[in-house]
Amino acid sequence: MKDLPLGLASFEEIRLEGNVYADKTEFLRKLLKSRKPYFLSRPRRFGKTLLVSTLEAILRGRRELFQGLWIDSSDYDWTAYPVIHLSMDSIYSDDPEEVKKELRHALDTIVSHESFSPDCLELLKSSPSPGTYLASLIQELHLKHGLKPAVLIDEYDSPIIRHLDQPEGADQIRKIFQQFYSALKHAEKDRGFTFITGVTKFTKASIFSALNNLVDLTLKRDYSQICGFTLEEFDALFQDHLVETLAYLKNEADWAADWTIEDLKREILAWYDGYSWDGETRVLNPWSVLNFFDSNSFSNYWYNSGNPNYIISVLKRKNFVLKYFSGENFINERINAIDLNEFSPLPVLFQAGYLTVKETRYEGKSKSYCLSSPNLEVTVSLCAKFLTFQKIDELDLDTLKLRAEPVGAAFQQNDALALEEAFHQFLSFLPVKLHSPSEGFYQTCLFFALALAGQPPKVEEPTGDGFIDAVLEVGDQKAGGKNIFIIELKYVPLTDLSGSQTGEVGTKPKKIDKSQNAARIKAILENKAQEALAQIEEKNYASKYLGLGHKVFKTALIVGERTEVKAIIEEIDSESSFEGSLGVIGDHR
Repeated sequence: MKDLPLGLASFEEIRLEGNVYADKTEFLRKLLKSRKPYFLSRPRRFGKTLLVSTLEAILRGRRELFQGLWIDSSDYDWTAYPVIHLSMDSIYSDDPEEVKKELRHALDTIVSHESFSPDCLELLKSSPSPGTYLASLIQELHLKHGLKPAVLIDEYDSPIIRHLDQPEGADQIRKIFQQFYSALKHAEKDRGFTFITGVTKFTKASIFSALNNLVDLTLKRDYSQICGFTLEEFDALFQDHLVETLAYLKNEADWAADWTIEDLKREILAWYDGYSWDGETRVLNPWSVLNFFDSNSFSNYWYNSGNPNYIISVLKRKNFVLKYFSGENFINERINAIDLNEFSPLPVLFQAGYLTVKETRYEGKSKSYCLSSPNLEVTVSLCAKFLTFQKIDELDLDTLKLRAEPVGAAFQQNDALALEEAFHQFLSFLPVKLHSPSEGFYQTCLFFALALAGQPPKVEEPTGDGFIDAVLEVGDQKAGGKNIFIIELKYVPLTDLSGSQTGEVGTKPKKIDKSQNAARIKAILENKAQEALAQIEEKNYASKYLGLGHKVFKTALIVGERTEVKAIIEEIDSESSFEGSLGVIGDHR
């Protein structure tokens, strides 16, 4: 069984140590044929640095490292080119002058590996700016080797991203890199193959205006698998790891006692698969997969590896979870480019990896993208992040998940009474300071609970006559189909039923005992639940789910001011429609 390359992004190290490696060299050979300058956007921790390292080894003619890989048996000629490889992820300073020094230091390191003449060295190091230094280095390497040097820039946007939450600082840093990257244009006649990676394509970062013919690979179908593990690669690379992990889990975790390899694989895919840039090809997050097999535990590895401040500011916006992560967002604007001065949330969240392309479609001549959360890791992580926004430090995610699991189990068992108790307990567990007297808040809580239970619902699902609060699809193992719950959630303020009744004007409120108050609350919740069921009927919310071989349930979920919960689940006759009479088969209360 091959070792996992955790913490390794050097192609040479991975190959020499015999670690797990997904062969992407066929894609790289295709790029090298055209010699055009390329740009690729992928989320952090998604294999960009390893891809650039692999390209460098190819361009330097290190054929011995590629034995057994696709490119070794191709027609590539293995000419050894000079290479300028820069990683902008190492530029950390907030001070503009220090940033310039760091850029110069990076170029000095490259120069130190070349035997330039003293006059040439003096010329290079006396360059008035990092940009002119880069342009001169490209020219001198061409003169020295007789071959145009390749330019590889990894994480080009990293220094800019670090300062996006500080507009003034971001603008200063942007101007430095604008001048630096413009050198690529000035040295065009001496520059060879050029490949640039980043998380975000900033339209005004100058690298794209400097290279007018820069080819953006981000959304191209032919390169949708260039980073990440495809399902085929996952099966080929991790079969032994699956066997070893399953044996460990069976011995250590009661919930895995009856699992098979397919059960384990299905859960891994639910947590870490789902990323797509063309709406068809799906890939697994490589960082999360490697960490999962290393620790034998499902956790939020990618999300916990760091979040840029500008992403956090986007996520703090009102209703971010419901609006962006629990449904499907169709967008026909450019999702692979962002204006530094004015960017909308969806492209930002897509490029950063918090949303992915579920499908694409054409509306007239315009292409639109359906964006949604890629997997459970991202969805569950965002639930945790919501709690940190509310400064709820005393709750840990594992404890909250334990409270959420009975909510998911109640739907699995189609048990309204269990749902009432489970959702009440989940709400009661949340600190008082988090609660908000609104339907939207409790809708968010339902989404969080089900997401933490591994069953994220669709929220605000559009229909021909409004929006369904939530739609939950649960696999029915016995019937071989699905149970689909059409959920209408309502919040009922009960402050006027706190133990007194208002009498006539000028008289004191009449006291009522606790039993009378409880009865009145119960009656109001019941009436509101019936209203919710009627709304589902009247607005034909279930119509598009009927006749597909699944069981469909209309579900009323009512929450009172003190987290009282009433639930009613009724199965809908799949042969009927809401145009006529609605057949109710069962009433589970």
